[in-house]
Amino acid sequence: MTDKDKSDSVNGALTPDEVKRLTESERKLEGLLDKFKEREEKLLDYEKKLREREEEWERKKRSEEERWRQELLEREKEIEKREKELEMQKIFQEERELEEKERILREIENEIEVKHEKLSMLKRSIGMDKTQDIKMMSKMIQQKLADVGGEEITLLVSSAQQHNEAAMALSKMLVEEDGRNGVYITFNRPFEQVVKDFNFNDIDISKVIFIDCISKMAGRFPGKKENAVFIDNPSSLEEVGMYAEKILARMPEPKFIILDSISNLLIYNDKNSMGEFIHYLINKLRASNVGGFLLTVEKEDIDEVTGILRPLVDKVIKI
Repeated sequence: MTDKDKSDSVNGALTPDEVKRLTESERKLEGLLDKFKEREEKLLDYEKKLREREEEWERKKRSEEERWRQELLEREKEIEKREKELEMQKIFQEERELEEKERILREIENEIEVKHEKLSMLKRSIGMDKTQDIKMMSKMIQQKLADVGGEEITLLVSSAQQHNEAAMALSKMLVEEDGRNGVYITFNRPFEQVVKDFNFNDIDISKVIFIDCISKMAGRFPGKKENAVFIDNPSSLEEVGMYAEKILARMPEPKFIILDSISNLLIYNDKNSMGEFIHYLINKLRASNVGGFLLTVEKEDIDEVTGILRPLVDKVIKI
């Protein structure tokens, strides 16, 4: 440093070297500022391009989403259309199957109708013969009962082959011709079968109350009926007698009782029980002035029973 520079430095003035260095620093600073501005411009340019790319990407994204949405809608429409086609095919197939089933059903119905007609013709043929037999038997029974009063007790003996016809002929005579009301006690056939025979032979079942002693035991209980009483066990003879007495007591005159049959009653009871029950029933009928009809099948093992009953009744009729 020269003496002059030292003197300037002492006096507070910048020396030429300091001015030079300061100028050099200012140039460097300006250079740095220029570089900073250049970098700042590049950064702004980069940010601009980035925003443009983001906008472009957003546009593409929206475009792709719209395209996907349209494709999805078209796919859904296609699926819906296909489902409708399949549904229609299914409906058509079901309709064809239904038509085929209806055709088969009509053929079966026609076949059943033809068979039913043949069966009806056969039944009419058989029924006419059976009805004729019952009418003839009814007349025969009526003739044999001509000298028997309406309040007497009758033992009716028939063959096994004619037993049911005899029961129906007697019932028809009592209900339709004599106009009586009565009680039908059955140890022989279930209520529903007896009612079918009554209806087949045009016997008014509204005038008859049935005491069915076998349906429940046989597992054929049809349910509660207004004109029937169902006994749990055919050995419950006291219960049978109680119901018969109660029913007869509220029936209008004239009235009757039919017991079908002694031979079947013996299947479920011994002879002593049977004898006591019949003796009790006959006494009640005589006390009430009610006509009674005891039915039985003619066979060897029943002859002894018939012999026991013969003195108790007013008349024995064999058919």
